[in-house]
Amino acid sequence: DNPANSHLYIWYADELDGPWVQHAHNPVKIDRSNARPAGTPFFHEGALFRPAQDCSRTYGGAVKINRVTALSESDFREEIVASIEPQSDSPFPDGIHHLSAFGDYTFIDGKRIMRDSRAKQRGLPAPGDPETLAAALAKMTK
Repeated sequence: DNPANSHLYIWYADELDGPWVQHAHNPVKIDRSNARPAGTPFFHEGALFRPAQDCSRTYGGAVKINRVTALSESDFREEIVASIEPQSDSPFPDGIHHLSAFGDYTFIDGKRIMRDSRAKQRGLPAPGDPETLAAALAKMTK
């Protein structure tokens, strides 16, 4: 199991430029379905929420929204309050990876796995193709 997908570590500081101190109980969470960050934490109606990736089936398979119920130098607890699942009839049926707010907007990115033939139909390099995705996208935008 990849710790990047299953372990949550947190740090704190009095100033943005540090010094940063590791939380006393790091990793504060070990859970493949709810540890990896999935966007910017946010406040809603006075409560702090933390989006997390659900990597239990696949990397970025869904996003869980957690309400942080305790956060201090010696304590961290949260509870799942919502789950955002990919829709099978959407253009991105294979996962949801990230949720972030910016002003009045909320951004969510989706995942679609494309096999060789579908990638070629769209002008993208197939898996294993030496052409990079960046080069293929650059050609498509010219």
